[in-house]
Amino acid sequence: MPISRKEEALTFLRQYWKHESFRSGQKEAIQGVLEGRDVLAVMATGGGKSVCYQVPSLVLDGMTIVVSPLISLMQDQVDALTSRGISATYLAQGIKPAQLLKRLDRAADGRYRMLYVSPERLLSRSFRARAQGLSVSLIAVDEAHCVSVWGHDFRPRYRDIPEIYELLGHPPVIATTGTATPRVQADIVNGLLLRGPVHVVGDYDRPNIMLRLALGSNKDNELLQVLKRSEGSGIVYAGTRQAVTKLTGRLRKEGYTTVAYHAGLTARSRLIAQRKWMKGKAQVVVATNAFGMGVDKPDVRLVIHMEPPYSLEAYYQEAGRAGRDGKPAEAVLITGAEDASYQEEVVDRRYPTPMEVKAVYDAVCTAALLAIGSMPDSPVPVELAQVSRSTSLSPAAAKRIINLVAESGAWTVLPGHVGNGMIRFQQPAHAVRDFSRRLTSDDRYRFVVALMRAVETSAYWDWVPVDLSTLAAQLSLSQTQLCWELTFLEERQIISWRSITGDLRVRFNHARAGSVVVDHD
Repeated sequence: MPISRKEEALTFLRQYWKHESFRSGQKEAIQGVLEGRDVLAVMATGGGKSVCYQVPSLVLDGMTIVVSPLISLMQDQVDALTSRGISATYLAQGIKPAQLLKRLDRAADGRYRMLYVSPERLLSRSFRARAQGLSVSLIAVDEAHCVSVWGHDFRPRYRDIPEIYELLGHPPVIATTGTATPRVQADIVNGLLLRGPVHVVGDYDRPNIMLRLALGSNKDNELLQVLKRSEGSGIVYAGTRQAVTKLTGRLRKEGYTTVAYHAGLTARSRLIAQRKWMKGKAQVVVATNAFGMGVDKPDVRLVIHMEPPYSLEAYYQEAGRAGRDGKPAEAVLITGAEDASYQEEVVDRRYPTPMEVKAVYDAVCTAALLAIGSMPDSPVPVELAQVSRSTSLSPAAAKRIINLVAESGAWTVLPGHVGNGMIRFQQPAHAVRDFSRRLTSDDRYRFVVALMRAVETSAYWDWVPVDLSTLAAQLSLSQTQLCWELTFLEERQIISWRSITGDLRVRFNHARAGSVVVDHD
């Protein structure tokens, strides 16, 4: 590697991060990136993984694309970069179409050093259409363990990331993760198609964190005793949403400023809770394991688990969120005799029998009136209560199996339940505009133009969810009038639309099989 690039990287580190030298492993990873090599960097939580691609993004000529799994993680990192004077933005589900296009245009103009993208957005047709116009010098895949079925947070869409490499000109790829067993590391290399990567594995030892086991018959009282002995910011992990709610109330009664975080809260509520805790306005966050990935709060003095996580790897990842500033911190596991049987139940719930998988698959297909060998032309709504009645499984178990079938590739579970309708244009944008100009009704002309502006651009090649009541309000129509107008356009083959119900939706990737193929082992 040219000396000038080494010096440039170190200069940027000092200028923007105020560190005099790179940590163990960072230097090797950055050197590999600047030499144009693929890199796998496995570094403990708090070990500075993000620097391994953020510093090179300033040295290399083009833009760095960072694939990241969580919107909150992207927001935090973009905020941190912009506060340092580094141009960055993010693309994720939920961004309004006009704002999305504006950010893509600015990226194509070279206005950003770093572009954070969710895997779903990266693989969307709207992004693919713009990909060749981007000057990309590096792809960074953050939380790379998500690519592995053996990791503790498998995300099926991570395995599709290599589909975008060719469109971006095959730049080098750096995959980073805080924890990965040798099997997961091999899966990352294979799943992301890394080419002879530089393999950097940092020191897993975190000597500033004291790991402690607390045995007690009354866990709540033990929790209070642990908190009394500690000062500063803390995380309390509980196994269920109900436990989070209960503990949050108990700690507030004891005088602790406490926020709750779990997947049952709205995205806005979770974001408010996280930011309140990050800014030090709440001392303790009580959360399920939905909290923590990518959270960069250096002064966490205490991480408490009210029961063991389902794997040692997951425990290491969560406990490692303490003491990222290098100062003394404590990770306490509060456990009792009943936890072993509870963990066995968790394992049983996580891994259904092949017959249960087949029953849920058949129930979803039957509810959609889908014959063997046929393929629905639009996403299928799923009522979990109906599937539960058909299979004698709980709704929660049915949902887990639906996600398991998604991992096998038979269908895709669409993210979020953001509306009660779906729309897809049957004609390209120019044809829709031509149609609108030929309309004799000014009101209908204005409706078509407003609809084109209100619906995401990806609706021209894919089904997009919409909230019909919100759309009606945006277009100054009643919901009944909106449905009439949508039906008018559908009859003229301008759009297709569906009014939908259900707890979630699945898009079939293959025709209904006589027997769904899953990995039974």
